[in-house]
Amino acid sequence: MDMFMAGTETTTKSMSFCFSYLVREQKVQKKAQEEIDRVIGRNKTPALNDRPNMPYNEAIMLESIRHFMGRTFGVPHRALQNTTLAGYNIPKDTMVVSNFPNILMDDDLYPEPYSFKPERFMLDGRLSVPDHFFPFGLSKHRCMGDVLAKCNMFVFITTMLQRFSFLPVPGEPLPSLDHVDGATASAAPFKALIIPRMQDE
Repeated sequence: MDMFMAGTETTTKSMSFCFSYLVREQKVQKKAQEEIDRVIGRNKTPALNDRPNMPYNEAIMLESIRHFMGRTFGVPHRALQNTTLAGYNIPKDTMVVSNFPNILMDDDLYPEPYSFKPERFMLDGRLSVPDHFFPFGLSKHRCMGDVLAKCNMFVFITTMLQRFSFLPVPGEPLPSLDHVDGATASAAPFKALIIPRMQDE
C-alpha cells in the first residue's frame, strides 16, 4: 500500500500543480503546444522517445515537480550512525526529514520561486537541470520512482496538451496560487475550460 500511495499520489499532485499553472499561464501552454505540434504533430501519440526533442515540455514537467515538492516535506529517514553535518551533531537513530520547501522555493536558487517559469530549466534552447534540483532526494534515499514518475508525467502532459487547451473559465477567478496542506501538498481546487484543440484553431 505504501508503494502504491508513493507512486500515485505524488505524481497525480504534481500534475494538479502543472495544469493549475497552465490555466493561469496561457503563453507557457501555447509554447508547449507549439513544440508538440512541431516535434510530434497532431496524429501521432506522444511517446518516451520524443522526450530528448522536447526540452520545453520536459521543463514544464520539472517546474511542476518543483512547485509540488516545494510545498511538501520529505519522507522521514533516520541516521544510521552518529554523524556531523554542517557543524551539527546528529546522534544515531535521529529522525531526519528533507526540508524541500527551503531548497526548492529558495529565492537565491530560484528567483521568483512562486512563479511558474519552465525557463528555469532551459539554457540556450536546451534542457538544463541545476545541481541543486533534487526533488526526489539524494543518494540511497532517493525515490525509486523518480524515472517512472517523470516518464508518466511527460507522456500524460504532452498527450493532454496535444489534444486539448486548458483555459480560464469566463467569469471565474484564475486558479489560486495557494495550495492545500496534507500528507503531501495539493494544488488548490480550480476550474478550467477544456476545449479539444481542433475547436481551438
